[in-house]
Amino acid sequence: MLMLSISCKNNEPGGYGTENQTERPAEEIVPDAASDNYNSKNVHADTTGSDKNLSSSAAVVKNDGKHKFVRTADIRFKVRNVAQSTTKVEDAVDHAGGFVVSTDLKSEVSETREAKKSDDSIVRTTIFTVRNEMTIRVPNVNLDATLKTISKEVGYLDYRIIKAEDVNLQLKSSELERNRLAKFSKRVETAVNDKGKKLTDINETENNLLAKQETSDQALLRKLELEDKIEYSTVALQLYQDEAVKSVTLANLDSAAYRTGFGTQVLDSLRSGWYILEKILVLLLNLWPFILIGGAVYFGWRKFGRKKVVL
Repeated sequence: MLMLSISCKNNEPGGYGTENQTERPAEEIVPDAASDNYNSKNVHADTTGSDKNLSSSAAVVKNDGKHKFVRTADIRFKVRNVAQSTTKVEDAVDHAGGFVVSTDLKSEVSETREAKKSDDSIVRTTIFTVRNEMTIRVPNVNLDATLKTISKEVGYLDYRIIKAEDVNLQLKSSELERNRLAKFSKRVETAVNDKGKKLTDINETENNLLAKQETSDQALLRKLELEDKIEYSTVALQLYQDEAVKSVTLANLDSAAYRTGFGTQVLDSLRSGWYILEKILVLLLNLWPFILIGGAVYFGWRKFGRKKVVL
């Protein structure tokens, strides 16, 4: 009776069983449009497989109006097939509105072996590793989604380095420098126009203004460079795969089947000797003037030189 009473109490609306088993619906979290600042080309990626996820909170854009981040990433991982993964990475970058800065796809040979297969053939075995070093740039707002898409190609992650550098103060510094130089240049120009100094003073002032303008231009270029780095994140990727083995059958050129026969070698030697004799005869014919002059000198010396000696 006691057990029956407890069981009935648990089945009541306010009993223990109902309170522990009731599931409340999860609250839906809607991201703030101002904080995420996503545009129409934003990419949404599946976040499954978090153990291979290349993204990080450092890759997520949080626009609070106070910070400007330059985001960079350096990632090395193993894939099943480097060529296929490279194509998928390039597709992901294009889909995100980015571009590929450089790609260096190559095979590194670690060892080559040759073994005799038969009298006239050998087997050459090559052990190699395919690698690709890529540099890509993607819009800052799409960096997180792009890295999550690339994560699908990861078989083994060596390392992942993601940095978010706040450059807001550097932008402010460049802007203040340009404003300061602009005010200085305006004051100097006004002073020259009002006072009408000598030509030498005007030349010195113009050169000074030119130097200040160059400094202002450099400050502007630094500002534009920082803004470009803020707008587009730079990602360095290193892809590689397991060592592969490739074997090909080649002709064994040292085999007797590819050697020249004895008779052929004798005929070739006779032919070569005859060619040498021909060249010697042609050379002598080319020297006939010198031979003729030498013969004349010799016979003349014998005929007239000996008579003088006798006298």
